[in-house]
Amino acid sequence: MRRFVVLTTALACWGSLASAQSEEWVVVPIVTTNDTAWIVPTVSTMGSALSQQGVDVLSPERAVTEFEARGSATSTQVTDTDIEEWVARSRDAIRHLARGDYATALKELKEAQTLSRKAVDELNREQNRAQNVLDTCLYMVRALLETGNRSRAKAQVQECVRLVPAGEPSSHMHPPNVVALYNAASEPGPEQTGALAVSSEPSGCTVRINGVGFGETPFEIADLYPGEYQVQVECEPRRRGRVHRITVREGRAEMFVDVAFDRAVHTEPVLWLRYSDESSAQRQTADAQQIARVLRAGAVVLVSRPTPETMELRVVSGTKRRGGVARVPATSMGPTASVAAEAASALAAGQCKDFTGSKPVTIDCGAVRAKPQKRELDTVRRRPPRGQFIAGLTLLTLGGASLATTYGLTAARRSAGNDWVDNFNVDPTDLGPQTRWTNLGNGLVFTSIAGGALTTAAMPLVLPYREKPPWWAWLSGGLGVGAAVASIVSAATAHSIPDGTNRCQQVSDAADAQGCVDRNRSTDRAIALGVTAAPLLTIPLVYLLRRSEKRGAASLAPELVVGRAGGSLGFRGEF
Repeated sequence: MRRFVVLTTALACWGSLASAQSEEWVVVPIVTTNDTAWIVPTVSTMGSALSQQGVDVLSPERAVTEFEARGSATSTQVTDTDIEEWVARSRDAIRHLARGDYATALKELKEAQTLSRKAVDELNREQNRAQNVLDTCLYMVRALLETGNRSRAKAQVQECVRLVPAGEPSSHMHPPNVVALYNAASEPGPEQTGALAVSSEPSGCTVRINGVGFGETPFEIADLYPGEYQVQVECEPRRRGRVHRITVREGRAEMFVDVAFDRAVHTEPVLWLRYSDESSAQRQTADAQQIARVLRAGAVVLVSRPTPETMELRVVSGTKRRGGVARVPATSMGPTASVAAEAASALAAGQCKDFTGSKPVTIDCGAVRAKPQKRELDTVRRRPPRGQFIAGLTLLTLGGASLATTYGLTAARRSAGNDWVDNFNVDPTDLGPQTRWTNLGNGLVFTSIAGGALTTAAMPLVLPYREKPPWWAWLSGGLGVGAAVASIVSAATAHSIPDGTNRCQQVSDAADAQGCVDRNRSTDRAIALGVTAAPLLTIPLVYLLRRSEKRGAASLAPELVVGRAGGSLGFRGEF
């Protein structure tokens, strides 16, 4: 019932967002070389030309501002001068606090705190700087306490805890009352905290919260004060991740970061996309649609330069199905005003035209929108996240080894049963063959349960993502049904336990021993077939229950949960 309510709420929210989506367009250049001089004049020229055609166009400044507020922003750049000024203000504030000049100290600290808030994602990267951020914040707490403003001091110390997650105050830098207030604020009650879960594609990337490095995706941290946090996901040590702002409230907040999109998108000096090669139309379209969702725009006009003298403009719909392509001649600084006007007229009308010749020529829109690299791109997108795949491969290896052992024990127990019956006629007092047969049966049960459970749990992790269940998933399901039916038949047709044998533990003659062996051959076969059927049946179920190609509902992944009281490592997943 709870899942139904959540789904209904999500659909209602999506409906509200869709209805609130504007019909504004945004011009987004695509760059694959180091030549970026043309992007700003092109955005300006095409924006003006589209506006003259009656199209509402987001200004470059507004597009950047709204994308950085709702989507992600470039990591903060802090100069050495900024750092020196920040340190100097903190030191001056300490001197004023020592002299009892709290008003002047607060003034200096407010200026230093402004830079701390603005550049926390960069300052907190280094432990020494993160410590300075926390100490500067706590100096304000001290000044507020000294002036008798305890309520503001409590609010300030909560900001200190939020500003530097998992920080630790320097005891020799702050009086006991400040340290005590900080320690109390560091252990808030459940009603005052929230949790933040961060996942990414690919997984296994470093998570930074307000600049502080914690663990790798998928990652969850608890005991966070409600408020705004800056999250970065970084897959390369020397490459700064874009800053995603998220508001944590009571309960659990979730964030998913598409690292490939973050690498492509840029917001300086305008909103544009950069690729290391001639990316496929599908990748560009997906990124354009993501931009449209973030900006709640009606359409995105992607502008690329196939050659230095040619420019292609392609409309990617954000809400309604619309299209339009224009190929135009271009200078080193983009199209001229007259050429831009012709292109804008075609795009506004949803036409596909080539203006590079002596006369405009209508071109095939379908051919322009083809996806020449779809197979290669789909292969990359369908690959499970690295951490998830490694966990699944480990489970699959252990489970496969257990199943192989199960079949080995089945064969060994069959031979041990023959030895027991033969030995019963020779020396009925020798219990060795019976004991060996019984022990093999116990081992078979344990290995079969382990093999079936491990391989079944591995399937949601290792199976590649697909839009629809592939043919081999149905084949696997058919084999699983056959194995399950054979298991049931084998169990149902097994002989009864001979009377008086106490479940084959106390056998008085060779006939009873043979009856026990015959029965358990059927039940052993039923067990082996049953545990084999489980993972085979799981394969089509995974594809049927997954919500989407990219991130399925059927999933299981390693997860690190960190809190101020400790941490835990485990697995998280659902069907």
